[in-house]
Amino acid sequence: MKTHLIRSLGGLLLLSSLLLLPVGCNDDRDLFYDSPQASNYASESITEWFDLALDLIKTTPGVSPPVAARALGYMGVTAYEAVAPGFPGHNSLAGQLTDLQPGDLPAPDREQQYHWPSVVNGALALVVEYLFFNAVPEGQYQIAILNSRIENRFRKEVDLLTHQRSLQHGKQLGEAIISWATQDTIGHQGQLKNFPTSYIRPTGPDKWTPTGSQVIPLQPYWGKARTFVPNCASMTQPPPPLTFSEIPSSAFYQEAMTVYTALNEHAGEKKIIAEYWADGGGTITPPGHSVSIGLQLVRKEKLNLAETAKLMAQLGMAVNDAFVSCWLCKFQFNLLRPQSYIQKYIDPSWSPLLPTPPFPEYTSGHSTQSGAASVILAAVFGENFRFQDNTHLDRTDINGRPRDFSSFQHAAQEAAVSRLYGGIHYPMGNEQGLSQGVSVGKEVLKLRFE
Repeated sequence: MKTHLIRSLGGLLLLSSLLLLPVGCNDDRDLFYDSPQASNYASESITEWFDLALDLIKTTPGVSPPVAARALGYMGVTAYEAVAPGFPGHNSLAGQLTDLQPGDLPAPDREQQYHWPSVVNGALALVVEYLFFNAVPEGQYQIAILNSRIENRFRKEVDLLTHQRSLQHGKQLGEAIISWATQDTIGHQGQLKNFPTSYIRPTGPDKWTPTGSQVIPLQPYWGKARTFVPNCASMTQPPPPLTFSEIPSSAFYQEAMTVYTALNEHAGEKKIIAEYWADGGGTITPPGHSVSIGLQLVRKEKLNLAETAKLMAQLGMAVNDAFVSCWLCKFQFNLLRPQSYIQKYIDPSWSPLLPTPPFPEYTSGHSTQSGAASVILAAVFGENFRFQDNTHLDRTDINGRPRDFSSFQHAAQEAAVSRLYGGIHYPMGNEQGLSQGVSVGKEVLKLRFE
């Protein structure tokens, strides 16, 4: 354990110099903790909870992609706030995020020692239980078991009083995060609100119509859900879609023709790509796929606890705000899907490779969240970082072989075009969605972590 600064002559001199710093300088705030820094610890207390969250996304009723993205965002913020006091030079996000004010989150006692992984565990255990409140019994059991397993592991690594103090602070932080999360009336318990009967869909030749038995679109009010970055959704809106037309020479008709002919060449590889990125019902969902890539790289690059907390906060907030921004756009234009257009104006017998999701087309949610995630991952690991994605290594229902990418932008572009190959998005929905997501990611990077 580091010797406390004020117990040595050198510490007294340093303390004296710090007292002469201008008011408002916060570089000294961590020097009063008689605790190892968060960067001294491995990342398992975060990664294990996110691993479990990906499993819970697959099994918890109603956890649609927007709901999953929200859960990952609140988990990321929780992990970051748990370790930020032990991360010298790093700011709290309170005062920067929507409705989260300074003083809303409990502060640890500067005169006491903390074990930061235990703080993380205490906070995430409560927050995950809140976010997946309707988990199936097996999921609820997994939450309890993981909490107990991590708590017992850490109890052997640190003295009892420090462990109890750390766990208690983590629980207080988790309760504060939950209180803040419940203020988001659209997102709170969103898995119960996927298909609200109060929604009346607009009509017209260009408007979304059901392509299956689900006649109410998914989460029609989600564009009004709270973003982490203030006003992020309104600041990142794309231009309108092409003007609707059924005339064969029109640009809109040609967009539909591109979808219609997308699988004609190299159909085998395109089918693999479409299915690889589909991440439909019963899977980890698209935002879960982005987080899966992040978790793989955390382990491969051996990021420490502090680095992992910051990455997962940025990544979680980015995919959440991307979905809110995307859904705001979707329900502004309510554009019909390629399946509806093609069957009416081109070929009544045509059907897409992938099932058409029950909500409007423009823009693509896959593309938007992939673009946002790519910006965050590139900022951490580098613009030209080559990596392999093993997300679907254990799946047998699709070709889940690992895929190699030359950059995060490359992966995001493949995720976007996969929706064209699947027959469920026009090129403009993918391309504009990708740009929209990049804008979201850049907004997240403007937050002051340091």
